[in-house]
Amino acid sequence: MATLEVRTLRQFLESDQVIDCDCSNHWVCSHTGPLRIEIAIQRLGWDFDFYQRRAELASHVYCSLCGKFHPTFRLGWKTRPETYTGTHGAGSVIRSVLDAPKPMPRWDEPDDWLAGGGNIRKFGPRR
Repeated sequence: MATLEVRTLRQFLESDQVIDCDCSNHWVCSHTGPLRIEIAIQRLGWDFDFYQRRAELASHVYCSLCGKFHPTFRLGWKTRPETYTGTHGAGSVIRSVLDAPKPMPRWDEPDDWLAGGGNIRKFGPRR
């Protein structure tokens, strides 16, 4: 069975794949969302090759929150396949938040860790 190679915007629109955009303004925004392929087709045409000309596409796409151009592109699915678990590990068990253990007691640092005076950084959490 032959596999359809999805390269053009028309093929992305007709397939089950989507182009996700991650804002390149990582320190401020970190917004992510799918590319609106219909608008990209209106501007760049049906036969626009995503892989050969993605730098040109990035110059037209901007973040809807902060306005920064040139996002990072990632391929995704319009609907997740049945095997998608949403976690990084296979066979992981999802646990209820209600079954979470009680919070641990506050950490007390032993006296020998504090040797050297107040200008030495302590181990463990800061007070």
